[in-house]
Amino acid sequence: MAAAPTYAWAAGMFLAAVALAQYTKTDADTGLVIDEGFALVKGQCTGCHSAKLIRHSGKTREGWIDGIRWMQRNQGLGALGSTEEPIVSYLAKHYPVPRPLPGAARLCQRT
Repeated sequence: MAAAPTYAWAAGMFLAAVALAQYTKTDADTGLVIDEGFALVKGQCTGCHSAKLIRHSGKTREGWIDGIRWMQRNQGLGALGSTEEPIVSYLAKHYPVPRPLPGAARLCQRT
């Protein structure tokens, strides 16, 4: 019977996430969050690869910088200059490393 509170908590978290998503505006073409830095990311990044790659590549701030450096070394991406900081800030804010929900491991345990 201890599973009932866990399921209620998980259901509550799901509903909160759905409610929050209603207040996050996304671009119809890319699915990217519309916020400061969005236009730079759309212009610089989606010319070479799909926005889906961004949306599904959660990284730390350092991880996003490493990814940019890799593209500069291996894919021909030029220097971003003064646009790098707002691009990295946008990516780190909206596409961070996914964190597991507290108690998620318990939901998957078999009893």
